[in-house]
Amino acid sequence: MESHGAAATYELEYVRQALEAHVQAGLQVWLDRFVFALDRSWFSLCEQLLIEARRSKAFIDSEQGAAIVAHNEGLLRVRQGRLDEAEVRYQRALSLYQELNDRYNVAQILNNLGELHRLRDHYDEAIRYYTTGQRVHEELGNSKGLAQVHNNLGLAYQSKGDWANAEKCFERAFSLFTQSGNGVETARALNNRHYRK
Repeated sequence: MESHGAAATYELEYVRQALEAHVQAGLQVWLDRFVFALDRSWFSLCEQLLIEARRSKAFIDSEQGAAIVAHNEGLLRVRQGRLDEAEVRYQRALSLYQELNDRYNVAQILNNLGELHRLRDHYDEAIRYYTTGQRVHEELGNSKGLAQVHNNLGLAYQSKGDWANAEKCFERAFSLFTQSGNGVETARALNNRHYRK
């Protein structure tokens, strides 16, 4: 369901004021509001937030801001089924995050690119992106990101019909999600581990 009227106007005004008041805090407010809208499939509000970002000095004058916009526009385009546009945005964000040496977000984008290629049924390409991201998560010691990558790798191998590798990945994801106490993701990994096409 789309967000309309007074609620959307309030959200945009709140974001504008936050961006004017403090750049770093404003970027976080923008990101929080964008994720909130995207999670609810309020795509028109997401588009308005993207327009606001492109007008804001906080984004225009910042490579970090430009990377955040490209990254989140990619997420929106995937949700809209516009995968070619999403890939262009992801590649732009990847380049910016690499320049910033922001390895956490480099790993996130690699995972997103893997997901995009899995949606296209390009499983080998998806696996390539996932495994590249896996190495970054390992270097960072990011067990949550590593768990997600293993789960996604399992889905890609599963789609290829490679059950041996899929099960290894799901087993690893299950173990990591269990250690982190993430009950929802643990259940999802357990379900994936026992699923057969």
